[in-house]
Amino acid sequence: MAFTDAAIQVLILIFAVAMVIAIQYFPKQALTKLRTKNRASLQSNRHFIQGSALKALESALSSPRVKSLEGRERGDALIKRAELKMAVNRRRRVDSAIDDLKEGVKLSGEGERALCLLGQCYEWKGMREDAKWAFGEALKVQPGSVEARNGLDRLGLQ
Repeated sequence: MAFTDAAIQVLILIFAVAMVIAIQYFPKQALTKLRTKNRASLQSNRHFIQGSALKALESALSSPRVKSLEGRERGDALIKRAELKMAVNRRRRVDSAIDDLKEGVKLSGEGERALCLLGQCYEWKGMREDAKWAFGEALKVQPGSVEARNGLDRLGLQ
């Protein structure tokens, strides 16, 4: 009986060592392939969800419903809608995102995040002076804003 116990323990030890070796030398490429297969479906799901959220915000900001929102709520919704517009289709929606951000900043108070996004929109449109203003305003609101400083650096203004 002692021999069988020792044999079982040796087999378990050999199995454990084999597992450690297999895990250590398991090719990373196999894991990468698994991740990249799911990446396309994850991106399409995220795009679909962002599009749905954008439609919901557009519905909430439509004429009859917008009257039920207070100024700050409406401003926050406009800022969120601009963020989603830029995430879903940046090139086509920059102009309407700028309109939403300008109105949103007026209504909800000057938020650093909204001003930085406004600066980025201006930057993409080639409106350097407006971008400089937006990033500068973001720094006034949040002096330690890394995003605003990076924006000014990209523009060569700091």
